[in-house]
Amino acid sequence: MILPKEEQETHFSQTAEERIAGIWHVYTDDPIWLRKLDRMDAEDVEVESHGGKHYVFKKLYGSVSFRAKRKVSDKTRANLAEHLAEVRP
Repeated sequence: MILPKEEQETHFSQTAEERIAGIWHVYTDDPIWLRKLDRMDAEDVEVESHGGKHYVFKKLYGSVSFRAKRKVSDKTRANLAEHLAEVRP
């Protein structure tokens, strides 16, 4: 069962001791995160009754990015395209 977007959730957590060991606990019922996390090598995966999953990862470093996507204005994009057109043969 897929929940409405307003009810979907994803949690990343670790204790201080787990941080030292590089262990992450991740829970999600968001289909996008489920697809991403299913492709990764989890040490343990527990499926919840409503379709969410709890994952345990060791050494998750660099595998998940929390960065926001950069927003480029149309004007900046046009300027970059113009500049690239000038420098490309």
